[in-house]
Amino acid sequence: GILCIQYMTQHKIIGILAAMLSIGMVVGSNSGTNILGAAMDTNNATDTMNNSTDTTTSSQYSEQIQHLNEAKTAINDNDNKAAKTHLLKAENLMEDMVDKTAEKRVEAALKMLKEGDTNAAISHIDEALKILNNS
Repeated sequence: GILCIQYMTQHKIIGILAAMLSIGMVVGSNSGTNILGAAMDTNNATDTMNNSTDTTTSSQYSEQIQHLNEAKTAINDNDNKAAKTHLLKAENLMEDMVDKTAEKRVEAALKMLKEGDTNAAISHIDEALKILNNS
């Protein structure tokens, strides 16, 4: 028979599948897709999204966040010119923000980058990202 799991949450699906497997039931569907595999793939995708700090967000500051993430990538790739460009774009987009804390972090990252301290620059970028992601 077909098990309708369309409206169940991910955790309920995994619990049901685990129970079915423990009593020896065969898990499958009409199309031949393994439901357990699909549920596990969904779970892994969710875990990956939750553990990543370098993802696009639906925040009102998504463009600033994108530039900051690209700046970090550029620094890690030893492309300080591109990092500076992304930091300046992010800073420009932050000009109208009421809370200036993230903008100050970006300014500090630019200063550290100019001084050659890439670890400190990344640290300031990470702090700015935390502020934007929590706003």
